[in-house]
Amino acid sequence: NHFVCVRGGVDSVWVFLNNLGVDGQDVQYCGPVPPAPAPGLWWVDAVSGDPLVIDILQGCVSAKTALPVVAVQAAKRSENSTAQHASGTAVTLFSTGVSRS
Repeated sequence: NHFVCVRGGVDSVWVFLNNLGVDGQDVQYCGPVPPAPAPGLWWVDAVSGDPLVIDILQGCVSAKTALPVVAVQAAKRSENSTAQHASGTAVTLFSTGVSRS
């Protein structure tokens, strides 16, 4: 019931879809996940503007709703943001300090 596609290479756009049809429930997309972002960037959902929540140990992207997620790299607005990928560590981001590109 999940579908993930990549457009323009793994560093470009990731689209996460499901057929759950119910908003308001958490959804996990387990399998391939976006790679570490380029320096000065992080992965965000282009629809909501929220940072992408990636568990690199589990290999999952988490979403707050069943709505589609369109992941793109965007510039950080704050240098005190938590790193999204860390070697051997699962990292969860909860911040709104991003700018949409």
